[in-house]
Amino acid sequence: MSQILFKNIKIFDGTGKKLCAGEVLVQGNMIQKVATGTKKIRTSNVKVVDGETVLISNGFAPTFGAAWDTSSYAKQWELLSGRPPMNSKELVMDKTTADNNSFNIGDKVTVLAGAIPATFKIVGIAQFSEVGSPGGATFALFDFRKR
Repeated sequence: MSQILFKNIKIFDGTGKKLCAGEVLVQGNMIQKVATGTKKIRTSNVKVVDGETVLISNGFAPTFGAAWDTSSYAKQWELLSGRPPMNSKELVMDKTTADNNSFNIGDKVTVLAGAIPATFKIVGIAQFSEVGSPGGATFALFDFRKR
């Protein structure tokens, strides 16, 4: 199976730490090695990709941020537990991501919004049209109402 080495990337690990420089070695759809700072991954016979403009994410499923919509015309998301977000520091997370990562209501998570990570409190867990999330994607649903 072929391997790809992404060099010159910024790594976001979801722990709340700042983005750090590094390299990631991928084989198939699995991350094999990660090196941060000045450490380098030593390997041969791999395709090398300059990762300056590449985003590497959670298992290659897409990640989305969207508004929590209470309109009767937008009934795709069903709140399973907790409550809707009520301020700019809260979010509702999709059930699949919460289950796969053992996230619970009250946990704080760091979300990469553009190039700047920000920390939010999980106040609700929702499912999309009777599935945890569409296509296995990660969803963070925010309150975008003007106050």
